[in-house]
Amino acid sequence: MTLTSRQVLQWLPQRAPIVMVDGAQQVGENYYALLTIMPDNWFVEGEQLLESGIVEHQAQAVAVCLGLRTKQQGTKETSQIGFIAEVKNLSITRLPNVGETLTTLITYTTAVDNIIFIQATTTCNDEHIAESQIKIFLPS
Repeated sequence: MTLTSRQVLQWLPQRAPIVMVDGAQQVGENYYALLTIMPDNWFVEGEQLLESGIVEHQAQAVAVCLGLRTKQQGTKETSQIGFIAEVKNLSITRLPNVGETLTTLITYTTAVDNIIFIQATTTCNDEHIAESQIKIFLPS
């Protein structure tokens, strides 16, 4: 399943100019979020996306991919607000440039009660550029 930029908005509380996902797709058991970096992006300085933009993209990727996953499983048709409880082991090896597209793989590692543990891995032009572990709290 693939989501367009308009469809991803159903899973995000953010709106322009801070929307950091413009597409999503499920390939087998894997969930991916996409972002093509535009010059007017809120997190662009000069010709590069800042570190904070990569982290925000990963966080929004979690929301969109979680929404896509729950929709595919047939458990929920509307968005659920979640809160970032923790971002750890963040590693960024390079900043992407305007015009490049980020692809972030969201891997659900485990869930305990209302907390989901996620691994986010971001590539750009098939080059690994960032990863983090994100803990999300989903209130009942």
